[in-house]
Amino acid sequence: VIFSKGNIVRISKNKNSKTLHEIVSRNWEDWIDYWAVDFEYGNTAENTDAVSNDQAMQDSSRQPVFREHWQSFRTRKGGPLEITSATHSYAKEGQYTIAVRMTDILGNEAFDRVVVRV
Repeated sequence: VIFSKGNIVRISKNKNSKTLHEIVSRNWEDWIDYWAVDFEYGNTAENTDAVSNDQAMQDSSRQPVFREHWQSFRTRKGGPLEITSATHSYAKEGQYTIAVRMTDILGNEAFDRVVVRV
């Protein structure tokens, strides 16, 4: 199997040793191996500073932590990858950041965020 011009192509040989190119898929969804959603990205943070016994040395900078609330991934049994996430309800009105993490079938990772107001 190779990737050519945005398509997933299976290369094989027939009985006469002729090389065959069969397009397996043209859908963008077929490139996704895993994706997950954090509906409240940034509500939890972890301190990324080095561990230090001296409290004065610790910086207060904190990085948001990605917490999976929903995920979909491919399995060896080949079940379909869900393209639409589950719904999510917020307890109160306000501004929230939704983050999405994705890995494609080549192992490339992507991450993006969108701010929503409820």
